[in-house]
Amino acid sequence: MNWVAIVIAAIAQFIIGWVWYGPLFGKTWMSMMGMSQQSMSREGMGKTMTLTFIGSLVTAAVLSMLVGWMGAKTLGAGIAAGFWAWLGFVATVTLGGV
Repeated sequence: MNWVAIVIAAIAQFIIGWVWYGPLFGKTWMSMMGMSQQSMSREGMGKTMTLTFIGSLVTAAVLSMLVGWMGAKTLGAGIAAGFWAWLGFVATVTLGGV
């Protein structure tokens, strides 16, 4: 496994999440979750962010293993493997919460 790529992928996922739940849709998300800046400060988001980053590392490592087991050697094959893993495991679970 390429641990440098795994760490970079986890950092990228973390940054995208920060942008998504911060400047882009942060206020809307907080409103829908019934949260405020004060409640987030009281709850201490540090633990949540740490666990989220660890989850990102695990996700990237598992996807790396799956891509390796599938024998994907090119960027396109890696993207296809990631898509099928997403479709089979993430999209199907997410549909139940819609």
